Amino acid sequence: MSENEKIKLKFQRQLELVKNKKDLELLRASYLGKEGILSISFKEINSIEQSAKIKRAKELNILKQLIIDACELHLKHLQQTQLSEILERECLDVSLPELPISHGSFHPITITCHEIFHYFTSIGFDLVDGPEIETDENNFTALNIPLHHPARGMHDTFFISNDYLLRTHTTTMEIHAIRKSNPPLQIITFGKVFRRDLDPTHTPMFHQFEGMRIDSRANFSGLLGVLLEFLQYFFNNTNLITRVRPSYFPFTEPSAEVDISCSNCNQKGCQLCKQTGWVEVLGCGMLHPSLFLKLDKKWKKQQGYAFGMGIERLAMVKYKLNDLRDLYNSDFDVLSQFNKWHYET
Repeated sequence: MSENEKIKLKFQRQLELVKNKKDLELLRASYLGKEGILSISFKEINSIEQSAKIKRAKELNILKQLIIDACELHLKHLQQTQLSEILERECLDVSLPELPISHGSFHPITITCHEIFHYFTSIGFDLVDGPEIETDENNFTALNIPLHHPARGMHDTFFISNDYLLRTHTTTMEIHAIRKSNPPLQIITFGKVFRRDLDPTHTPMFHQFEGMRIDSRANFSGLLGVLLEFLQYFFNNTNLITRVRPSYFPFTEPSAEVDISCSNCNQKGCQLCKQTGWVEVLGCGMLHPSLFLKLDKKWKKQQGYAFGMGIERLAMVKYKLNDLRDLYNSDFDVLSQFNKWHYET
């Protein structure tokens, strides 16, 4: 038996005993490393005659490649064996009963938007949408709030530049709609608005709903009739106690705010109603004549009304939440209670 055959046979016997990657690497190094058996054999070639050197080198190269191929093949075998063991150990028993599935639900803000949308579209209002980044002109000046007007102090505002800001109310859509449309006009709009507030009843970003009707027959009594009927529908209570009180908005005259009795404490006083027994839910009024002054003649003899409300405020009252921030904390215990509330879109 030649020297190469002895080396080959010895290697094959040792390879059969290798059970992990670490031992395989050690075996490979013992033959192919700097001080390995084949490395030493290659060095010994220099001491033999030239005629035998070429033959010996060729035989050693063949043996070297055989060892390399055998190590790679054995490595794949070890990997496959390891994978099979993992699959055997971690296999899924398909005969086991399935885990309970938790069904999702609409977020309370989404539910509230759907219910508002359903009511107002059913009585003829059209839904419109607009930008969240607005000009100072549309957000303030066109709504009868010129520069240095004290009403601007009611809006802690995020300005992007001197002329652009994150809108502080969805009332800006009234300006967009008037400029693009012809009378008569009935619109509603939803959207995010931004103010620098953070407390149990305010967040820097919140949602508003806005409605507007422009028609020669629009009047204040009709406005209150629509709003009171909406509140009874939304809170599913035909005996809902409401009150209307005078207020101020730069873009409406006369203006009013509508309160409802606090259902969270039955008017005894709580955190939600600030111990008053009443919760303010919306503002409204007849459109100020100045909004029409700079428009085309077709608007001159028109009149109309507008109303707006915070969607989070409505959701808090309806679902009896004491802290508005609970709507955005992703608290499963809070949000899971709305699984019973489903709305068909």
